[in-house]
Amino acid sequence: MFENTVPHCTVTPFDCDDTPYLHKALYHIVVLSHGDMYTVMNRQTQNISVYGAVILPPNTGIYDYGFYDNAQGTVISYSPCLWDNPIQTPTHIPLEQEDWNRWGIIIDTIAKTITEPEAYNRIKPWLNMMAPKPPQDSLSHFLTLLEQNHLAHQKSDFYANAIGISVDTLNNLCHKKFNKTMGQIIRERLNLSCQQQLLYTDKSLSEITHDMGFSTETYFIRAFKRETGTTPAKFRKNNQP
Repeated sequence: MFENTVPHCTVTPFDCDDTPYLHKALYHIVVLSHGDMYTVMNRQTQNISVYGAVILPPNTGIYDYGFYDNAQGTVISYSPCLWDNPIQTPTHIPLEQEDWNRWGIIIDTIAKTITEPEAYNRIKPWLNMMAPKPPQDSLSHFLTLLEQNHLAHQKSDFYANAIGISVDTLNNLCHKKFNKTMGQIIRERLNLSCQQQLLYTDKSLSEITHDMGFSTETYFIRAFKRETGTTPAKFRKNNQP
């Protein structure tokens, strides 16, 4: 079993005949050098074409991916302790030709470095060069950070500090664009993930409580009911596909 604190990294070429490798404790970066692949999350399929990549985070439990007939590329699998960019949902990264040239150098360097002494200390900065770049405007940056961090129950000041603006400024941007406070948007995004777990997994309430970052099942039920007007059990029963 891989532990979050134990470094692990592999670089594996693939083609269309290979079975996708998906270890729940690891991150996976799937990089396409030729052809097409797909990801599946919440019953939605997204196609990814040549010179594209997707980052698949550990422990989400509700996604899958696969390759079409002409696919070729590389899968980099690595421990969370080697990654400074927490991502909690599959993230698609479109790559331009110049990006692909840079990524090719990164992949080759990681593959060569794995067998060297102190390999993981040297691999980590190279891996983190593959992290998605945040959008330039503050509101888009906030929404990107929210996708990556909502399960950590971060408060408004976390996002404002990460972006480099005040809480009031970011709150005003949210209200102007969505007619909602930043706190509402944060709670709604977390609640959406809770709903997805209730509808698309067979996990118990105690498991969902843990996976969604709530301290107790009572707290989870109360927070869920505040957002939806019903309990998690009733929501699951009334909305089964």
